[in-house]
Amino acid sequence: MITGMKGAFALLVLLVVCPAVFGQTDFYEEVRQFREELNREFQDPERSPLAEKERQRFTGHHFFPANIKYRVKARFTPLEHTPFETYPTTKQRRVYFRRYGYADFELEGHPYRLTLFQNKRLLHHPKYKDYLFLPFTDLTNGVESYGGGRYLDLKIPEGDSIIIDFNKAYNPFCAYNHAYSCPLVPVENHLPCEIRAGVRWDTASGTVLKLSEYGLSLTFPGQPVYAQDSLQMDGLSARVRRFRYAGRFEKDSVFVYQFEILDFDSTCPQLTPAAQNSCFQSYLSYLLDLSHARLVSMKRTSLYGHDTYEFETVAGKSHSRWRFILVGNRGFLLSTIELAGLPSAAGARFLDSIVLK
Repeated sequence: MITGMKGAFALLVLLVVCPAVFGQTDFYEEVRQFREELNREFQDPERSPLAEKERQRFTGHHFFPANIKYRVKARFTPLEHTPFETYPTTKQRRVYFRRYGYADFELEGHPYRLTLFQNKRLLHHPKYKDYLFLPFTDLTNGVESYGGGRYLDLKIPEGDSIIIDFNKAYNPFCAYNHAYSCPLVPVENHLPCEIRAGVRWDTASGTVLKLSEYGLSLTFPGQPVYAQDSLQMDGLSARVRRFRYAGRFEKDSVFVYQFEILDFDSTCPQLTPAAQNSCFQSYLSYLLDLSHARLVSMKRTSLYGHDTYEFETVAGKSHSRWRFILVGNRGFLLSTIELAGLPSAAGARFLDSIVLK
């Protein structure tokens, strides 16, 4: 079962089309009940996505202050005869959804549209036959909320309107446990505004990423988004594990920290330094082509006794610094991408934060 369908809990957070008159007392009571049930779920060993030690330490979620302006009445437009299609998740697994309808609404005077999805697997489940899935991203992601976006559970409306209460937005299970596979938020459901409602993510203390199987640790400034992918290009292929964190360190300056583990196949074996350099040059060409960037500088050095390549690229207004460590037929790629302004000291600290045995 995908993240977002959480047993009986899903029934409690289904949004319903409410009467026109909706008092402040009713609103705050609904939000309170949602929060209490979400916290109970995470404390329940049968339902919680948390590992045992983390569950025992869990004291409750962080939430944005309840705000009735984020409870909006949207115009609902159903889509007829749309096919079920496969949608990517944070792992190799695929799930089947179809676009069920559009929700058009205004927030602070600006119009927005979100796509509502129906899950094929749940169609014949009595409890979830009216269930709609609403994944979304907004400008708080990676700053005040989880970088991979958040989810809402909705119910198929009987009329031409639907209530969307962002105060009930919650995180995918994979935000807490990498064992889960979560549907990725489609680009069409990105909101170019801040939704300061629902579950909030405390990123102040940062995240120490420890991967014992690779013998490394790395410190992110906040909670990274995890994904798996595969790299295919002429003469080179690899399995890619990607950790990505987006944030903001000044008002108009956005940055992205990214860490990738590339497990190359036999096309990039542990051979001579010349052979390794050839593999890196192929990968560098791929990166430059993918990001439409130009190479500004590059040097070859050594880190923890392994060949390391440090280089800088520019693409439009974005400036990126990269560090690629080649260990046998495995590559570790760190990058800090500043979408505005000059390279920051924070970006340099991230590149230096890896500890590799």
